Amino acid sequence: MKKISFILVVISTFILVSCDKGDMEVKKLNRGEGIWSITSMRYETYDSLGVNVVSTTTREDIGEFVFFQNTTLSGLYDEHLVVVNINDTSGVIRAYSGGVYYDDSRVKIDADGSGVSGVWTIIDNGRRKQEWALHVTHPSGSLGSKTTLYMKKK
Repeated sequence: MKKISFILVVISTFILVSCDKGDMEVKKLNRGEGIWSITSMRYETYDSLGVNVVSTTTREDIGEFVFFQNTTLSGLYDEHLVVVNINDTSGVIRAYSGGVYYDDSRVKIDADGSGVSGVWTIIDNGRRKQEWALHVTHPSGSLGSKTTLYMKKK
């Protein structure tokens, strides 16, 4: 009996260790109902050297993300389904569906037309609050703009 219990311990340890960290992180997003409010987005535009901030704009209560446990057609790459509900400037809510891929330090949102598509750097990935940043460069390679997204679990 000692040999059998030892094998079970080794197998269960292997299963726990083999779990991808990106899978654990995306579970923070889609657990429960998986709805996260986008509380604000801050837009910063930089000069041509990418050093000085030229303008800053913040939008409040932009919309929400609805993250699903279901995978997209790119499920082989651990991409999960996401719906992005965005409140446009006239107050109309528009829904965009797409995919989300989450790894250790980045989250890739692919929801064409939503305004939040891109590869975001994860600044804070808490269970109740998240903060992401999207950096866009000038053709010269210097920083052109930075968008910071703040969201909280509904």
